Amino acid sequence: MKGIYTKFSAKGYLQEYFMENEYDYDDESKFLLQFFHDTYSMMGPRKRLLEVGGGPIIYSIISASSAVDEIFFSDYLEENLGEVRKWLQKKDDAFNWDKYFELVLRLEKKEVTLAALESCKERLRRKVKKLVRCDILNSNPIGDSGKFDVVASNFCVEGVVSTADDFRQSLGNIVSLLGKDGLLVMTLLKNGTSYKVRDQLFSVFPVNEAFIEAQVKALGFFKIKIRSIDIEDKDRGYSGFIGLTAKKKN
Repeated sequence: MKGIYTKFSAKGYLQEYFMENEYDYDDESKFLLQFFHDTYSMMGPRKRLLEVGGGPIIYSIISASSAVDEIFFSDYLEENLGEVRKWLQKKDDAFNWDKYFELVLRLEKKEVTLAALESCKERLRRKVKKLVRCDILNSNPIGDSGKFDVVASNFCVEGVVSTADDFRQSLGNIVSLLGKDGLLVMTLLKNGTSYKVRDQLFSVFPVNEAFIEAQVKALGFFKIKIRSIDIEDKDRGYSGFIGLTAKKKN
C-alpha cells in the first residue's frame, strides 16, 4: 500500500484537516491534545522519544516536549519531513500551529501570552534532535538509532497495511524500538475504511478498541489504557479516534 503515498500531498493534508485560520477547536482536536497532555504529564520524565510516521504535523509532540529530553521524528515521506523541518527552522511558509500550542498551554494551566507561546514553541524546537526516514514494513524501521524510552505512533499503522497479519507485523517492527520499561503511545482511526486528501482517497485498515488491545497484549504489553471518541460525520471514512498507552514487559 506504500505506493499510493507517492500521491500524498503534505500541504493538502494540512489544509484538509488543520485549518490554519480557524480558531474554533473541534471535539477531535480537544480529545487528541487532552490525550497527549494526560499521557505525557503522568508518565514521569523519560529521555528519548521516537515519533513513528509523524506525517507533516507536530501537534502530537507538543506535550511530549515537556516530559522527554530528546525527540526523534520520523516519516516515510521526505515531503512530510520537509514540512516539519520548515517549522523547526522558522521558515516563512511553515504551517502555523499556534492554536495547538495555545490549547496545550491551557492544559498545562499556564496563561496564554505571547511570551508563553514562544517559550512553548522553543521548548519543542530544542527537544527535536533528529528527523529521519522510517519504514514500518521493515523489521528495522529507522536504521541504527538505538532504543527509545517512548515510541509514539499516531494514525500510522492502519493507513499503511491492508491485512490483520500486516498490522501485527508492522506493530511488532515499531515496538522493537522500545527499550526496557518502554511506553507505547498510539492514536488510531476507529473503524476506518479511508480518509481523503483533496480528491485522493487513501485506504485504511479497520481497527477498534478490542482489536488493538488484543494486538498489544499479544506483543507482551501490560497496563494497557484505552480511550476513544466517536465522530458523527457520515462523510468521514472512519467513526472515531482511539488513544492507547501500554507498557512493555521485560
